[in-house]
Amino acid sequence: MRKVLYVLKIPIILIGLIFLVLFGNHLISKDKFLEFSNEPQTFTEFRQHIELKGKYLYVNFWHSGCAPCIQDFKNFESFNTSLSKEIKDNVEFVYINVDRNTPGESERGKYFINKYHVDANHYFISRVKFHRWWAELNPNSTMHAAFSIYFLIDPEGNVAVRNGPKLGDALKSLLMEETIKNL
Repeated sequence: MRKVLYVLKIPIILIGLIFLVLFGNHLISKDKFLEFSNEPQTFTEFRQHIELKGKYLYVNFWHSGCAPCIQDFKNFESFNTSLSKEIKDNVEFVYINVDRNTPGESERGKYFINKYHVDANHYFISRVKFHRWWAELNPNSTMHAAFSIYFLIDPEGNVAVRNGPKLGDALKSLLMEETIKNL
């Protein structure tokens, strides 16, 4: 009987270790998932979150099946560590995951956020809300709702840049230029 229990313990321990390796990062994550007492219906309401007020927002709408979105996640940690203190003090990175009504979308989204250490502000919205917010950010525009397109929102809530650069030197220059204007 003891041998049977001993033999059963090994697979249980192995399964536990595998679970820890795959999902342990999620348990120790420092990422910021924004929470609201009242669910924001508009992007303007969303901007009123205490973490976001009075700052530039670099906003990305994404989903877990978007390869360019996930590629940017892979670059986030090294890009973020290369930013100056002035930029970090004045710019908040906001990643808004759009649920495409795909089973497990939120879980896959959180998996990628944690796997690539995307230490930014995160929020999850429905596809319906995505189209409403997209229209709010793009009034009178023929730009179709799409993923891996970045917006730079100024501290007053105006869209300063539509379809901004991805993580890299061009973005770093843009953020430095914009934050200097506001000092």
